[in-house]
Amino acid sequence: MNKYINICAIYTMLWCIYNLHLLEVLPSTNFIISKIPLAINLLISLYLFIKVNLYRVKPSIFNALNILILMFVIYGTLSIVSGKEIYVTAVGKTINNASYVVSILRSLLPIYAFYYFCRKGYINDINIRWYAIILILIYISYYYIKTLTNSEVLGVDSGETTNNIGYAIVSLLPCLALFANRKIIFYGGLSIIIFVVLMCMKRGAILIGVLLSIILMYNAYRASKRAGRIITIFASCILIFVVLNYIENLYSQNEYFQRRIEATIEGNSSGRDNLAEMLINSYVYEANFPQLLFGRGADSTVEIAGNYAHNDWLEILTNQGIIGVIISLIYWVNYWKEIRSMRCKSNYRYILTLIFIIYFLSTFFSMSYNQVTTVAALLMGYCLYYGHHKSNIIN
Repeated sequence: MNKYINICAIYTMLWCIYNLHLLEVLPSTNFIISKIPLAINLLISLYLFIKVNLYRVKPSIFNALNILILMFVIYGTLSIVSGKEIYVTAVGKTINNASYVVSILRSLLPIYAFYYFCRKGYINDINIRWYAIILILIYISYYYIKTLTNSEVLGVDSGETTNNIGYAIVSLLPCLALFANRKIIFYGGLSIIIFVVLMCMKRGAILIGVLLSIILMYNAYRASKRAGRIITIFASCILIFVVLNYIENLYSQNEYFQRRIEATIEGNSSGRDNLAEMLINSYVYEANFPQLLFGRGADSTVEIAGNYAHNDWLEILTNQGIIGVIISLIYWVNYWKEIRSMRCKSNYRYILTLIFIIYFLSTFFSMSYNQVTTVAALLMGYCLYYGHHKSNIIN
């Protein structure tokens, strides 16, 4: 490890800068923010992707992830070569057809990079907590910056529109497993994160956030000794009471939140049922045999329905066909097997399980494979390395 240049810290910082563009806080015309950090980190990521795959012994999940990435890259490359124009009717704008490949690479390759950084000693059981705290603060600041941007661009007050950063905020929750024995940080962080998730008004993110919060509190209770359990129960009850009281006040004062809750109760899926029906009918009645097997190509859901499927399985079925669905399923099965293969029952298995829950459930609400955050990639790389290293699987 270089004593003077921490490439891991630089790499992480560049992704955080690029996220300002990704979250539409800064415009794509800002070359320094939108292009330079992305170009540098993609080059680093590709190099470390190769390095990790050249290791003789590595977690088996990388084999399944390699195939998944290869599939997406092939389809994305074919889209670029075809030169087709992709117009997203739902948002009224044309997107660059290279964005398909870029979104996959920036989402999944950092897992390999952070795994490599752990093997080289840049990330360890001590400084991982500092990385977690810094990233939690950065992502929470993203929310407030994005909220201000929405208020200026859309001319609405905060809390009167959905904020797509909700899923990114949910990905912070596994970080709290690193602070289970530090009750103030644990419950303080949990309170802040769950409140921000609620304010984002993303129903899928709220559902996943609530589920993970329950798991985190239950695990904190189980991990505590007798005196600690009393404190844990007391703190959990206070948090639940405050959150429920907050939701009640939010419902009574925020008309937009009321409409979102009532729409959910009535089964209103914001048009996603119609979108799903359109894509399913197109696949069943209009696709020929090769398209049934291999799909219609990257971003075909946009061409058919004017929007993305907001469901990974339907998105992949349309774009990559039944073969793509099988490859995706193999990845998720291997992810779960990877967790189960870790002989050390520690935070590593626990954090990987939390991340599994977040992104597997996200496959039914929103595209997960191109939305893996820097936080989640960091934790995955960290747990995959140290979980196996301390299980004596990787020496």
